[in-house]
This record gives sequence, C-alpha cells and structure tokens, in this order.
Amino acid sequence: MKNYDKYKLSTPEDYGSDYVSNCCGARVDYSDRCQYCGEGCEPIEDYEYQAIQKENYLEWKVKI
Repeated sequence: MKNYDKYKLSTPEDYGSDYVSNCCGARVDYSDRCQYCGEGCEPIEDYEYQAIQKENYLEWKVKI
C-alpha cells in the first residue's frame, strides 16, 4: 500500500467537514442559525446530513 496517497485513504474527519443545518442542509453560520431558512436548526456535519437524506429517500422509495 505504499503507492496510495493519503488523500485516497482519508475520510471526511481527516480534513474536517462543513456543518449544515439538519432541517434543509444549508450551511450554518457561527450563531447556529440556518442561512437558508433562518431557523435555529441543529448543526450537523455534511456527510451525516447526506446519510440521513439517503436513508429517508430509501424509506420513501419502499413506500411507493
């Protein structure tokens, strides 16, 4: 494995990730307010939001 670069083996935690709101996925500023809807949403990391959205989509797809 000495031919692999570090970026190929990295995870989002290695480089830090952006925080987004759990309500709509928009970026969250330092006051923990959603920049899209202006609500006080809970900030989560972007890859967590994407995983939640994927899970919600798969649940929705099964119901159809």
